[in-house]
Amino acid sequence: MLGSARETVAFVPVQPTHLHVLVVDDDPAECQLIRSLLAPYGMLVQEVFSVDEALVQLSEHAVDLVITDLLMPEVDGFELCRRIKNHSEWRYIPILVVSALDDYGNMALSV
Repeated sequence: MLGSARETVAFVPVQPTHLHVLVVDDDPAECQLIRSLLAPYGMLVQEVFSVDEALVQLSEHAVDLVITDLLMPEVDGFELCRRIKNHSEWRYIPILVVSALDDYGNMALSV
């Protein structure tokens, strides 16, 4: 019974993980914010500031998750998502999009 005197609630601490997370954003402050949120959980965060840098990291290192902004100069996050999903070795890497865009139609283009 919920709320009974016999009910015991156990809080299980989050176990550290060693996921390799690639953060792609042209704003270093945003990258640092994401790092500060993930690092306490043992995630290994690599920050890059352009799509070109991200593609180099993806080709040289195993990545478990990509977190990207969509609006970046030169090559944008939409193109990064397309390149990852069209690459035979990267297509199953999950992508988390973090953006100030409020147009869900445009964000859906990144999927």
